[in-house]
Amino acid sequence: MILFVFEGAKRERDIFRTMEELFFQKSLDKIVCSYCDNIYHLYSQITDKGRITDPLYYNDIVTVLQKREKNNPNSRIVNIPRSDISEIYLFFDYEIQNGNAKKTIKMSDLNARLVKLLNFFNDETDQGRLYINYPTVESIRYTKKLLDSNYYKYSVSISSLGFFKALADQFSFYGNLDFITFKTSKKNVISTKEKVRECILRKNWASCITQNVTKANYITKGENCFPQNKQDICQGDIFDNHLKNYFSKNDVPVLNSFPLFLYEYFDDLHLIL
Repeated sequence: MILFVFEGAKRERDIFRTMEELFFQKSLDKIVCSYCDNIYHLYSQITDKGRITDPLYYNDIVTVLQKREKNNPNSRIVNIPRSDISEIYLFFDYEIQNGNAKKTIKMSDLNARLVKLLNFFNDETDQGRLYINYPTVESIRYTKKLLDSNYYKYSVSISSLGFFKALADQFSFYGNLDFITFKTSKKNVISTKEKVRECILRKNWASCITQNVTKANYITKGENCFPQNKQDICQGDIFDNHLKNYFSKNDVPVLNSFPLFLYEYFDDLHLIL
């Protein structure tokens, strides 16, 4: 059983629903949970106010979700034993101002917390593997017509993070997420009419994977091409180089984690490219 944990309740689920339909085996048992808060709040919950190295204050992510969902009768996670979950993947936004709404914490301290979380959530078969969207999940739309050869160059200023969604609306060739997502009914069912778009969606996802994977390699290795091995674009290295080469210039690279996840998850790239 695989647990997917998303920051938001809408956009991430819409994206993942299409990923699931296009790329995953139907028989694979998956649980999807929305945390509905930012990565910095998760840090506080997991570490009990930051004491991440002290096992006395440790909380498992499954325990955290079960406590949050205990009054939700439709939540599967509540009654699932931790031992039944073989893999955990978490998807959260960088969007640093959301962790510092009152501006009481230095940005360097927030970055330090994220470093600790990336070190903590670095194994999907143990505590889970954390993926970061830079600056938010809307980065999936921050592109000109696919395949965008200039994607590796795109970054935004730290001061603009509070209105990145509006920037994506203005910048994107695509007016919404229809270019990478199936439309579903209120019951989350994909219609036969929508199924006709599968080839188009697969092609667009292949382009998104190419753009984001090669950009991740550009961030970590300075080369806008596919990495020699998948470890070259691990989340920790991406974040370290983001701090070194972007944050130091008051910028944040535009990079989406969902294509990176697909690239790392599947050994047979013919399934996704």
